[in-house]
Amino acid sequence: METLQPTSPAVEVAGHKAPPGPAAPPASNAAAAAPARPPWPVATAADPDLVPRWPSRPSAMDPPRQAGAATPPQEPGLSRPWAATLAAAALVWPALAGRLWGPQRLVPGVWYRLLRKPSFQPPDAVIPVAWSLIDVGLAAAAYRLLRRPSSPPRNRALAWWALNVGLIGGWSGLFFGRRHLPASTALAAAMVGTGAAYVVQARRVDKPAAAAGVPFVGWVAFATVLTAALWRRNR
Repeated sequence: METLQPTSPAVEVAGHKAPPGPAAPPASNAAAAAPARPPWPVATAADPDLVPRWPSRPSAMDPPRQAGAATPPQEPGLSRPWAATLAAAALVWPALAGRLWGPQRLVPGVWYRLLRKPSFQPPDAVIPVAWSLIDVGLAAAAYRLLRRPSSPPRNRALAWWALNVGLIGGWSGLFFGRRHLPASTALAAAMVGTGAAYVVQARRVDKPAAAAGVPFVGWVAFATVLTAALWRRNR
């Protein structure tokens, strides 16, 4: 049996009726009339994850970082062999300076023995022992700092440490080598300040490393008083 198709009504144009044609099929749903979605993702209000987000730069208006917030990765500290090698400078340079300008040499030794010394002058055997213990403490402190991750406080503490180690040998050259008591007194007083600066900076990174610098500060403070007394007595 032949199925009859619905026809559209005749349309009258200029007094003539056009023959009826086949009617358009009815729309099955609203989606048939909607435009086709492109194959690539389109950012819309319904899809906020598709909106590109650029990383924001820190600003002075940003809230402070919470304690548990992620922090940028830090550079690791030096390996044990490298840290030990660099820390050994606290032992090598003062020992080398002592051999170059120490009282065991003829001219510095005779000059030092002829100085008029104050009553609180420690025995000659005590001074090298005290310096050796201080140098060992500074070497251990440097090793601990070098093993820490790199940071501005750690790097500043190491800079102060290196300056103090250099000044130890420099004081020996100035006192025994040049035999200049006023300059030796001034340098010893300056080392009190540089030693204290090291302790302050190291305390922010490693408290045992900072504590190792306290005997150095106390000893150079005593050396300042002693050198000043030698200067007054031997003008």
